Amino acid sequence: GRGFTVPEARWIVNHQDSGGSPTRGTRSEGEAGYFLRSTGDYPFVRSDSSTFKPLNRDVTFFALNNVGTSFGRKLSYFDQFIAGDQTSMAAFRYQEFHANTLVTAGSGVILHSRPIRHVSSHPGIAIWYEAGRFDTGSAGWSTHQSASIGAFFPTQVGATGLQLSFDENGKARFRLMLGSF
Repeated sequence: GRGFTVPEARWIVNHQDSGGSPTRGTRSEGEAGYFLRSTGDYPFVRSDSSTFKPLNRDVTFFALNNVGTSFGRKLSYFDQFIAGDQTSMAAFRYQEFHANTLVTAGSGVILHSRPIRHVSSHPGIAIWYEAGRFDTGSAGWSTHQSASIGAFFPTQVGATGLQLSFDENGKARFRLMLGSF
């Protein structure tokens, strides 16, 4: 039997001022290629990006998106694109969505407080909304939404804090954030 080969191009462009809790800049990461395997050949593109723009000293606007597509091909469960975690559709379980094609997009604001005395940290409160559209194969297309609020502190290991998210049915998910916002 034939194994598999994946000729692909990968990119990472990062102009953000911090990996853990950015306040300005854009980051884009992704790959495009062609799977050549015994179960079928198909092209694919996967990309995610985020942009942070300070509106003033206390408010930062941000936008994020995630795209993955096999251009109409039906993929096996393990080859499908995934969404659902603290950074993509936060109201849902880790990797809850597996799709042949997916698009998620969202935006929000971060409200920065004054530094805490003796800690020199600028805690933030973030509020954001995301929507996603998923081609799940035989189950068809579905659309889901996530609204979140989080409080975090920039630390030496990245953003640390708490996050509360709600899906379109009002189901809540609580998370501890550690590493990046």
